[in-house]
Amino acid sequence: MAYNEYSRDGLPSIHRPRTREIWKLDDAGPDALGPSQRSYCELQEQLRTQREELMRKEERIRELTSPYRSSGLPPASDPLLACPSARGDLAALQAKVDSLASKLRQRQIELDAANDSLARQREENARLLALNADMARRLDACEVTRCSAERNGHAVQALQDQYRSAQERIRELEARVRAGLQDGSGLERRHADFVNRVIYQLGVGCAEDLDGLVNKVGELVKENVAMKGRIHGLTDRQSQLELDAKANRETIQRLLAEVSRNSSAAAAAGSHLLNGDQGARAEADRLRIERDDLQKQVQLLEMRVESGRKQLEATRADLQEREARLARLDCERREAAHSSQNSETQMHALLESLASMLSSAYCRVSPTEEAVKEKVRLMCREVKEHSASVAALEERVRTLTRQFEAQFETSRERDFKTRRVECDQIDLRERLRAMEGELAAADVIRDGLKADKEKFYKYMRRLAEALKMDRATADVGFDLLGEGLLARAEQLGRRVGGSGAVGGCGCCDGGGSGGGGGAGAKIRALREQLESKDLHMELLRKKVAQLEAAAGAAGTTGGSGLSSYERERAYKLQRHLEKSQEMLDDARQEIARLRGQLLECNGLRATAIEQDRELACLETTMEKLERVRQKQAKRIAALKAEAEARDRDGGDRRGQTDGMSHEIRALRRALEEARRRERQLLEFRAAIARMLGLDAASLSIPDLDIIARLERLVQAQGGGAYAAFTPAERPLGGMEPSFQSGYSSGGAGAPVRGRSPARVCPACRVARCQCRVPARHRSGSRGRSGRVGGGGGGGASRARSVSPARDNRRY
Repeated sequence: MAYNEYSRDGLPSIHRPRTREIWKLDDAGPDALGPSQRSYCELQEQLRTQREELMRKEERIRELTSPYRSSGLPPASDPLLACPSARGDLAALQAKVDSLASKLRQRQIELDAANDSLARQREENARLLALNADMARRLDACEVTRCSAERNGHAVQALQDQYRSAQERIRELEARVRAGLQDGSGLERRHADFVNRVIYQLGVGCAEDLDGLVNKVGELVKENVAMKGRIHGLTDRQSQLELDAKANRETIQRLLAEVSRNSSAAAAAGSHLLNGDQGARAEADRLRIERDDLQKQVQLLEMRVESGRKQLEATRADLQEREARLARLDCERREAAHSSQNSETQMHALLESLASMLSSAYCRVSPTEEAVKEKVRLMCREVKEHSASVAALEERVRTLTRQFEAQFETSRERDFKTRRVECDQIDLRERLRAMEGELAAADVIRDGLKADKEKFYKYMRRLAEALKMDRATADVGFDLLGEGLLARAEQLGRRVGGSGAVGGCGCCDGGGSGGGGGAGAKIRALREQLESKDLHMELLRKKVAQLEAAAGAAGTTGGSGLSSYERERAYKLQRHLEKSQEMLDDARQEIARLRGQLLECNGLRATAIEQDRELACLETTMEKLERVRQKQAKRIAALKAEAEARDRDGGDRRGQTDGMSHEIRALRRALEEARRRERQLLEFRAAIARMLGLDAASLSIPDLDIIARLERLVQAQGGGAYAAFTPAERPLGGMEPSFQSGYSSGGAGAPVRGRSPARVCPACRVARCQCRVPARHRSGSRGRSGRVGGGGGGGASRARSVSPARDNRRY
């Protein structure tokens, strides 16, 4: 809709959105509105009455300017009489419209003043909101300070509890470390006993180290392997000799059979030839001598076979003795492995207990040495961090105090800037109001000019209808309508003059015939039609010439004369209209923004009173918080002194903790040395087992089997170095019967290449598993499977349970 048009309410379109926004306030009740809103309602009622009056007057103007009056008579019946009265009514109505427009502008000014008051109230409310937010931020800062102080107190209490629990854990760790040292010393004693037993069995000097013992055992194993090779060779040779002896027996039997046949043949020949020649006797003697030689060879081979059998039996007995000594050594190795496993189990249990003590509901410590050390270091670091956090919190309190002061200064500067911006906004609003007034005045003037133009055009058309120029009015436009009316008036003037002259002549003649009068009227009518047609054609010719001139000027030089002036004027008016439109759009946007702010003020006005009460409450709360802050400052000072005292105590306790750490490291080194010796012992036992031909990968070989095999191996060697050795049965005579039975069942009675049955794990029921079940659960399986070959399990387990310190006669 154009800005110079009137809507149904009779107001210009530039004022329509503002009145529409004002009419929206009618929905609220009178009780829910404030004083300013009541004034808006009164203004609204006045605007409604004025709008109704304007609508009534507009209807009256439409009736007056309509083609037909309410009387029903056509306007062409008396145009000269109707036009002055209509003009008078129109002027009166126009004066009333102007007065109403001035009243409307006055009401608009009052409305703007009310809007200004609302804007000031909104700004005041915004300032109160900003102050409220600032006070809320200060309250939050005080609350945060109080909460941080409370957290510091809780943290200090938690640190004290953690320190006490750490002291208790340190005491328990000291007890466990002492127990570990005792277990390590026991393992060292058992290792030394095992080495002494091996030295005694091997007959070497006591000053030799484990490498010498391993070398000695290696030599024994090599000799054992060589003896086994010799035994295999002798066995093969014996079997070969047996085969040769068997073949010789068959040959001898065949020869004896042949000799018997020859003797029988010779006897037969002698019976037939009583007096045989001397050659036959000689042949018989030769055969007899050969038979005797063959019998001697058979006897010699039988003697050799018997000596080989005896040597084989001696070798087998030697191997059995060596296997018995190796079985005893295996029993010793198993005992050492069992003791080392017990020590590992105890160490693992110690680590698990330490890990359980150091663990918490949120942090689980793995039972490893590195994890325990890391947890202890972490606890020390936490103590240091808590002490540092107390100092940081004190510094933070000071920083927050400085920030509070800086925020107070910033809020003061912000208030000053806000007041300055409010003054600038008031100036801009005054300028905007002046521009809106100018635009409204320009719209009213433009609307008045357009209405005058429309009324003048209607009057000219009615005049053209009165002058019988309807078709010419429809064909020509507003530009040529005035010239056409002027030409038509000249024609009518000439016609009136001509008709007067013709009437004078008729009077002089004394009248004419009736046919001549009718022909004259017809001629006059035709003349009038011809003149009107000529006038119409002349107007059309002018319009065509004007249009051709305008089109040619626009196509070549841009036009000149009146058309160029009109185009230039139209162009300037268009530019001015565009600028006015842009200014009007900006003004409308500003008005819309101000209206939105006005609507916001309606909601903020209700909360302003509540915020005043809240500000009073906040001031009292701030006073209370200030007192609380002073109390907290005193408490923080006391906590600082207490923290310093605890830091001094913590330094002393850290010294104690460092001493305990040194002791724990010394204990750890001792445990590592014990583990190293235990590994050496296990490697020594595995090397002995491999040299004796046993399964070194299985831990179920008893030490008695290894010792028995070593004894048999040493006894089988013989010589001066081993002449002083006694059989294994002699030292076993003074031992317990259970140990002797275990020795006999696990050592001497074992086959040469017998392998112990696989140990079955009680947890997973799998042989040689890797589940690491503690030794207390596998002791039963050791007792059942700790035998070699077909020996009894109970004797072997009882033999391993005998401590070396209980029977000193064997060593």
